[in-house]
Amino acid sequence: MNETIIRKIVTYGDKFIERHLTPVFDTDLMLRNWWQGLQYFLHYSFYQGRRDVTSMKVEERAMDVLKRYITGKNENELIQLKKDNFAKIRKELKQVIGKGKIGRGRDVNMVISILNFVSKLKDKNIVKYSISKIKKGVLKNHFYELQPKKIISIGPKITSLYLRDLVCMYSLEKFISKEDLIFLQPIDTWVRKVAFKVGIIDDIKSSDEEVRRKIVETCRNLDISTIKFNQGAWYIGYYSFDIILENLDKI
Repeated sequence: MNETIIRKIVTYGDKFIERHLTPVFDTDLMLRNWWQGLQYFLHYSFYQGRRDVTSMKVEERAMDVLKRYITGKNENELIQLKKDNFAKIRKELKQVIGKGKIGRGRDVNMVISILNFVSKLKDKNIVKYSISKIKKGVLKNHFYELQPKKIISIGPKITSLYLRDLVCMYSLEKFISKEDLIFLQPIDTWVRKVAFKVGIIDDIKSSDEEVRRKIVETCRNLDISTIKFNQGAWYIGYYSFDIILENLDKI
């Protein structure tokens, strides 16, 4: 196992934050405005097992429909989220998303499922709700609460991705027990390949559960952030070509 490279990967976690979190999400606004919090959750929900370009188009079309029912003239002028409108929203989503258009029919079901979940929250703010659960020390329960039994098409990877970055943005790591750190480890192709290359896992075909466990175990032994390692591993995999070009003079 290469400790030096593992520590270097963590520094790319900072680059991930600078590029994908800080300039994109307003943490104060997401706490004040449930619509902003909903957009944050939806943003992660659409990125599952397909090309990012496709996910972006699905997200854009879905948001265009939702804005007509949730906001007024501007995004700060919120209209009550009415369940009576869900059938209309579903109908309009089906007109722009699904077979022969872009995305899949289950994207529509997922959006309606998320709206149902959010509509039942006290103030409809899923970000505030998740933070409250994390601070109460029940991350594991909340992780499973966001799974397909409650929200259609939301699996472990998307849930971990959402919670990982939420914990990062709101500095909530101190509320996470060592046993629950595995729930903040989304495992995709990039993270798996990096973990294998640096010797964290011995078998590239290891189960997602084993990869999560090994990453957490290794990072804790080295006293480094499990979250930043995961973010950094993804960043390196996704932007590997850009990173090589930026460092040609050092090669």
